[in-house]
Amino acid sequence: MYCLLPLLGLTQHPILNSLLVSVRRNISALLVLACLGIFIIYIYTMIAFAYYRSSYFAEGLYCSTLFECLVTTLDIGFREGNFEIFLSIF
Repeated sequence: MYCLLPLLGLTQHPILNSLLVSVRRNISALLVLACLGIFIIYIYTMIAFAYYRSSYFAEGLYCSTLFECLVTTLDIGFREGNFEIFLSIF
């Protein structure tokens, strides 16, 4: 229970409190934006699955199903922070 104690400081600091209020107010727009981003990445994943599946296997990435390709693309994209690894594959 003590691990949640630092979160109490978020509500007591005025700037952080206003940040939390603005995120709570716009949570639906943020979720729609996240879904749109995943949908766009899904479109590019379908292209990669159709044409560049063998390149994934050459780099040791998983791409035997479309879902595996999507998870791999999201995982590498978020961990690496850039898409240079995919540019080097293609």
